[in-house]
Amino acid sequence: MVCKKYKAVAAAVLILTLMVPFVFTGCDHAVSAPASCSQQVSLALLIGNHKNSKKLNIMSPAIRELVYRVMDSYGYITIISVEGDSKVVREGSCDIEARLKEAPVDKLRQEHEQRTAEILQFAGQVAADSPEVDTLAALRMAQRSLSSAPAESDKVIFVCDTGFSTTGLCDFTNNLLCGDPHVIADALYEARAIPDLSNITVRWQNIGDVASPQQALSPRQVEQLTAIWRAIVEKGGGSFQLEQAAPLPGETDAGLPAVSVVQLAAEAPLSFELDLALKQTFNFAEPVMFTEKQFGGFIPDSTDLMDQAEAESALRPIAEHMAAHSDLSLLLAGTTAGDEDSEYDRRLSLGRAMTVKNILVSFGVDEDRLIVRGLGNTDPWHIFNAGTQGELAAQNRKVVLLDASSETALEIMGHSAQEPAF
Repeated sequence: MVCKKYKAVAAAVLILTLMVPFVFTGCDHAVSAPASCSQQVSLALLIGNHKNSKKLNIMSPAIRELVYRVMDSYGYITIISVEGDSKVVREGSCDIEARLKEAPVDKLRQEHEQRTAEILQFAGQVAADSPEVDTLAALRMAQRSLSSAPAESDKVIFVCDTGFSTTGLCDFTNNLLCGDPHVIADALYEARAIPDLSNITVRWQNIGDVASPQQALSPRQVEQLTAIWRAIVEKGGGSFQLEQAAPLPGETDAGLPAVSVVQLAAEAPLSFELDLALKQTFNFAEPVMFTEKQFGGFIPDSTDLMDQAEAESALRPIAEHMAAHSDLSLLLAGTTAGDEDSEYDRRLSLGRAMTVKNILVSFGVDEDRLIVRGLGNTDPWHIFNAGTQGELAAQNRKVVLLDASSETALEIMGHSAQEPAF
């Protein structure tokens, strides 16, 4: 059923469709009309018009051409509003009466263009009603909707959304942007949260195009966000295709429901020193994270390493870099898995950071250039709700190396007192 706020628009569209099936109202850009499709196209169009999104380009060539293909093949379409409580706002077959299909080719093309324009006009008015964003839930809804479409049809989910979810299992306020895409996809798959996307192509436009008050994502963060969604789609058996279309200029609707702001780690600007290529092996303005995968891991509930030689091999280049950069001091921040903040976890994470410090000192680094903190699970990169077992939890057991003069390091040191000695 069409939601109340869309009834007037839907009624107008229905009247136009029934009364003037061959009247062409005009489009901003002509649709390249192919010959009638040999295969029926079923489309789920996901519209993420919410508080943290820039103005979406619903009229992009990619969307227009795809909607036209649905009309030309007399296929199936569903339109879903992506929000905290995502909902279907329109769905159904795009077939027409048999007698109308006998019209001349030009008349049929005009009919398909007219219906395409009507769908795009409707989609352009879709807006969130509920707060927050749950894109993964919208994907599940799209998969269920396409299961009602003809089995032999070409099934496409077109996502026009930032992908920056703020609620549900794929919640980026939980620092998922710091996680490994495949580990995140595996965890969601085990939680039965990823829909079966077999034989479905997921095309994605405007990923990462967030708006104020959300801080803009850096190119690296957009790339990471894209990698996470690609891993999720492919884990579900689907194929992922990124579409390039700039958002429209102007401000988003100020009346849209609130969306939580995701705190992002600051990235330092590039420095164009003449000998940059020779000098800069590491950029410690961004966190260099040594997780169990890089270290070989710590013995459970211990500050001792499982593989001392592997850890030393990973840390030796850091010591060499510091020897070449005598003005660099590092913050070594130890962290733990789990979400319960405790004195035990802070002491354990401090001890593990001290283990890393001792290795660097053994390689000749002045210990006065190494500042140690034990953050337990209060670090800004902590992935919440990951538990204490599995690969996602393993990413929370780490020692983070950071330029002690960077904004993030200064903030950490300002909020964490010097921990007591053992």
